[in-house]
Amino acid sequence: MKYTIKKSAQFRAALRVLLAAVVLFVFWGCAGLDDDEETIPGQSIGTAEDLAKIGVDSEYPLDGTYYLSADIDLADYTPWTPIGPNSFGPFTGTFDGRGKTISGLTLGEGTAVSEVFGLFGYTFMAFIKNVQVELADTGSSPIALTSSSTQYLGAIAGKAERTRFSEIMISGAGETEVTKAAGDIYAGGLTGDMLRSVAENIRCAAPFTVTAGGNAAAGGITGKNNSGSLVRFCYVSAPVRAGSGADAYAGGIAGENSGAVQVSYTTGDVLALSNGGSAYAGGIAGENPGALRDSYATGNVSAESDTSHPAYAGGIAGYNKKAAAYNNMGTIQNSYAAGTVSVTDSADAYAGGIAGYNDQGSIGYTAAWPADITATGAAQNAGRITGENTGTLTANIALDAITGTLKNDPLDTGTSGPFPTGSADDKDGQPKTEANLQQEETFSNAVTKNALGWDFAATWQWDKTQKRPRLKWE
Repeated sequence: MKYTIKKSAQFRAALRVLLAAVVLFVFWGCAGLDDDEETIPGQSIGTAEDLAKIGVDSEYPLDGTYYLSADIDLADYTPWTPIGPNSFGPFTGTFDGRGKTISGLTLGEGTAVSEVFGLFGYTFMAFIKNVQVELADTGSSPIALTSSSTQYLGAIAGKAERTRFSEIMISGAGETEVTKAAGDIYAGGLTGDMLRSVAENIRCAAPFTVTAGGNAAAGGITGKNNSGSLVRFCYVSAPVRAGSGADAYAGGIAGENSGAVQVSYTTGDVLALSNGGSAYAGGIAGENPGALRDSYATGNVSAESDTSHPAYAGGIAGYNKKAAAYNNMGTIQNSYAAGTVSVTDSADAYAGGIAGYNDQGSIGYTAAWPADITATGAAQNAGRITGENTGTLTANIALDAITGTLKNDPLDTGTSGPFPTGSADDKDGQPKTEANLQQEETFSNAVTKNALGWDFAATWQWDKTQKRPRLKWE
């Protein structure tokens, strides 16, 4: 026998109300409204107190989804305790700044010594986007790190693994100076270290100076861009400086780059200073066993070491090398540099308009027109494209009037004058006049003799006012 239970109209209406309430509870529990009544996924962060709860309060888990609903001032949190303090408790969630600003961020050690410093400490499989971060002015007191272990520092994250950063602006009320008496340090405007991560559409206007007793690597975006990581569509306007008692690496984008840097540019000066090791300075990367392409640098680049160690400075990379450990890359392509390059106080000085030393690497279709290239040391190695070459050079051009200055020591007047004529496939490049370099055809037309054949349809554009190439996304 079949039984049928008929629900009353009142029961059915009550059931519909209950189901609607459940749906609203679930929906509003994981979403909010912004000022324009737009639904936003995640949990609202509207105060400094809310921000400090992430990873500390059980209702604010490290794998959560968060968005800023207001600008936040961290002046009362000095120094700031990073979200995701270490690799055992990383931030693994999503953080959407919604274009808001986090100001007054002070980096540094609190009551406990840490490995990582930043708004976030260690990130893993995280997504951080759409936020502006202003670093606090530390005045005349640098950030002093005391651990002898390797430490990582960045405005957004100390160390990032499998993380994506997008649409981020980093600025500072003053210069961020970091000192470390012993051990190594990796520091960058965005992050100290990137491992299998992506940084895109990042702008950094926060000056960084890093000094360490051990090795020091500093970059406008990252101290170290590891193999498998990508930096693209990024711009650094701030100067970058690295000082070390061992090896010093300074780059406008990355101190060390074994990953990829594409479609990015820098305008700030770069300095690497070593007193006990080698110094590597580059407008894009201090050392490059990775891949650099479709990028440019216009700041001045300098490297200085003691008299027992070599120093390398290049308009794009200080030391460009091919290495099996990094997929045998060490490539620089479709890029240009326009700042002065100088190497001083070193046993062996390597200075070049594109790279200080091209060690088994590949440099092709580049342009260099610094006003002056200076090499000061017991041995002076200088060239319009690269100071020394043991690799492959293909179709490179350089300003014919670049002045080369060679000195035995800083007090020596040395010798000064134009470089040898050169060719497209040697370390001095195919000479071009200033008028040549102010024509788009020199860079875009692959048919024209000795033109570079850059992509002006998708990647580059011609600046008619400044008469030079610029990137389309600028």
